[in-house]
Amino acid sequence: MSPDNQYLYATALDGQIRRWQIGADGSLSGLQTFSGLISNPNRPPELIGLAFDPTNSNVLWVVQNTPTGTADAEDFTGKIVKITLAGGPNFTGTVQNYVTGLPRSARDHFSNSLRFGPDGNLYLTQGSNTSAGVGDTAWGGRQERLLSAAMLQINPNLTPPAGGFNVQTENYTTAGGTVIPGNYNPYAANAPVKLYATGLRNDFDFIFHSNGSLYAPTNGSGGGGITPDNPNTPANEGLTNVNSRPDYLFRVQQGGYYGHPNPSRGEYIMAGGNPTAGTDPDEVSGNPGVSGYAVGTMPDPDYQFALLNLGVSRAPTGVIEYQSNTFGGRLRNRIVYTEYSAGDDIVVLDLDQNGNVTGTSILAGGSVNPDWGMANPVDLIENTANGNLYVAELYPQGYGPGTTPGRIRLLKPA
Repeated sequence: MSPDNQYLYATALDGQIRRWQIGADGSLSGLQTFSGLISNPNRPPELIGLAFDPTNSNVLWVVQNTPTGTADAEDFTGKIVKITLAGGPNFTGTVQNYVTGLPRSARDHFSNSLRFGPDGNLYLTQGSNTSAGVGDTAWGGRQERLLSAAMLQINPNLTPPAGGFNVQTENYTTAGGTVIPGNYNPYAANAPVKLYATGLRNDFDFIFHSNGSLYAPTNGSGGGGITPDNPNTPANEGLTNVNSRPDYLFRVQQGGYYGHPNPSRGEYIMAGGNPTAGTDPDEVSGNPGVSGYAVGTMPDPDYQFALLNLGVSRAPTGVIEYQSNTFGGRLRNRIVYTEYSAGDDIVVLDLDQNGNVTGTSILAGGSVNPDWGMANPVDLIENTANGNLYVAELYPQGYGPGTTPGRIRLLKPA
């Protein structure tokens, strides 16, 4: 949503940014497209994150990824670009690479959403390269990187070199055999991109809540993955065929670890481990045919336990804090998020004065009424002027000839 609530903007898998004028009744009209990020029409970039600069409403920050399932979906190809809009009625502007060399999995985990924090920094959720911490054949054998499965903090006020700040952290050999060197250090005092929190497997979106908390719904592993062994202990913690993991809501704090292993950062134990023979918080225990940690396996020292278990295969994606006083204020300051997978719902979380979750409900979706069912809802945004919600659906899943790649639904308070 533009800062003046006059335009709705959307990124897409075809490399274009779209915007519409918003009518008084919530309708969208006057579609305009920005195609300035497409260098190869046959392989357009997949655009995810989009944020307006709070200091300049003519500046857009956009996340750009190489397309999924193509030969050039190489690691370290994620970008953050800065678009300075020309202003006026036309949707034009100039593009500047700000950050390049971000990690990218061989599948559909890559650089996700962008938001400006209350400190003025830009924050990015970076997806994992693996299912459970170690590369496997289903994920192309690609390993975790120093900046993968993490929330990154970016300084937006620097002047980048030509081509942008290259944050490739390790050497990488492409499928064609070319070695691309990389030695970026995110721990340097003046690093333009730093690690804010780690172990976040795949956070499509997150919010800085008005209560001061940073909330991140996180997608757990779909199962079958491999975890690393901790070389600092005599036991072998390496697991294969790990059971499907729940999706969690985390309250993220700087320096915290949130359970997705990454050996390049010395993070080896998934989630809460398995400390006791009883039921432990966020434990990784075994079931017939799948592996779990032996009793006595402690979580990593910096592990931060989940605020809420969202269930298995729910796939939380877009999330907002509802801000309008519609419904007599009943939704104000609640967390509202979409479930991309099971349920296809829009879920509401109630919070207490300490920022803890006290209740959940379904705002819309097939779980309440089949006629309200969403089709892979992937994101949502509120028009704070009237409480309307716009929900983006990847309908059906994927895109290509003969498919409808996406739609936007309008939910109006009743």
